[in-house]
Amino acid sequence: MRLFVFFAMLLANFQVIGQCSATVVSSNGYTVTIDIDLVSIAAPSNCPNGYNYNVNLNYNIVFSGTNIPSNLYTLQGNVSCGGANTFYNLPNSGGTGSTTTTGNQYTNATDCTTATPASLNCYTLTLQIGGPGLSNQTVNMNCTTLPVELLSFKAYQLENEVELDWKTASETNSDYFMVKHSLNGLDWHEIGQVKGAGNATLPIDYTYMHKTPSEGLSYYRLQQFDFDGAFENLPIVSVFYRKVNSNGKINLYPNPSTINSINLEGLQEELTGFKILNVLSSDVTHLVVVEKINDSKYKVDLGNLSKGVYFVKTKSLTLKFVNL
Repeated sequence: MRLFVFFAMLLANFQVIGQCSATVVSSNGYTVTIDIDLVSIAAPSNCPNGYNYNVNLNYNIVFSGTNIPSNLYTLQGNVSCGGANTFYNLPNSGGTGSTTTTGNQYTNATDCTTATPASLNCYTLTLQIGGPGLSNQTVNMNCTTLPVELLSFKAYQLENEVELDWKTASETNSDYFMVKHSLNGLDWHEIGQVKGAGNATLPIDYTYMHKTPSEGLSYYRLQQFDFDGAFENLPIVSVFYRKVNSNGKINLYPNPSTINSINLEGLQEELTGFKILNVLSSDVTHLVVVEKINDSKYKVDLGNLSKGVYFVKTKSLTLKFVNL
């Protein structure tokens, strides 16, 4: 039995088209570096007469130097999509995360299910910033189009390793991916490389195993390198790692399951109120039939679930299993 555990997992689903950056230096001795990834378009699923949309963004805001303030006064901006501005707001304290613009712009196109930042010409970002020793100002961010369209990037604990999975939609001149690890989201070191596809127009799946992860919260990021040495930083994911002993708290078997059922055994306080989640983290417990054998053992009938990957979420653990 293989035990899949992930704590505070960030499951990133996106199609990164562009990356924008700006560096602003204060008179107080500190510098603010802002990286923003244009991730995807938030739009309805049906649009015969056009649609309103916003832009999903990932951001990484880093303070460096001396006299770093606890907060800026202002950190916000606009994304220009074909000349139409849509507003976004960022945390004044910095950090890593995601946000969605609020302009709710309109287009008369009917491509709402396939629209991307590139197809809507979202190539220009401005940033308004102000803080101690930093006069209120508007900065034009430098944006580049990425040679790799990243569909997803996932990190989760697999027994006593961390598995990183990512998928690309297309690649142009892609030599390799450098995998980097950080304990604080600021200081990074290389832990491995994975060969890229060169040029590809079909989706490709990649996996990298971090065999010596650090206890606690860790961050992972990909750098994609072209054959000419140019590279781009791709979005960051995080995972909380805790070493699992040979017994573990929960025993889940068989895994993968080919018999439309799984068994759960473990501590009563850990199993009480467990849930079944799909890969989108939606609760699908209502689709399974749970038979309580005793306080520390359950049989779960998976007959109503589609084939694929699911998770059992207990009090403090999340276990991955495959329904074949």
